[in-house]
Formats: sequence, C-alpha cells, structure tokens
Amino acid sequence: MRAREYELAIKYFYKSTQASKVVDDETSGFTVKANLNIARSYDALNNRPMAVKFYKYVLTLDDIDGSHAEAETALKSPPR
Repeated sequence: MRAREYELAIKYFYKSTQASKVVDDETSGFTVKANLNIARSYDALNNRPMAVKFYKYVLTLDDIDGSHAEAETALKSPPR
C-alpha cells in the first residue's frame, strides 16, 4: 500500500474505535483489532514511536485472538 492509503486506514480505524466507545459497553474485539491495525499502519509508515504507543495500548485491552502476543512480538522486533 502507498503512504496515503496507510494514512487513510489510520484515520478510519481511529474513527471506528471512537464509534465503538459509543456503541459497546465494554471493549470489543473490533476495537482491539482496530488499534492493532493502527499500530501496524504506523509501522508501515516508519513511524515507530506512534506504532509503539498503539502496541502498548493494545496490551492494556482484552487479549482477543492473540492480540497481546502479536503486540509483544511487534514491540520486540518491528514487522517488515
């Protein structure tokens, strides 16, 4: 994907997490995965500080489908 596509992905994943806060009473799997995808997108844009921020945030949420393991792995060695 091109940089602009990653930037749009971040924008829309963030908007979806905000909407999820209104709709869901508790953290949903969708919110966890959206934040993980935000982190991945920042990594793809070579914005490691923001990626790390979101990977760490994912670790504060419920562990959905191995999201914690994936975030921990990405914190130790960035995806390529």
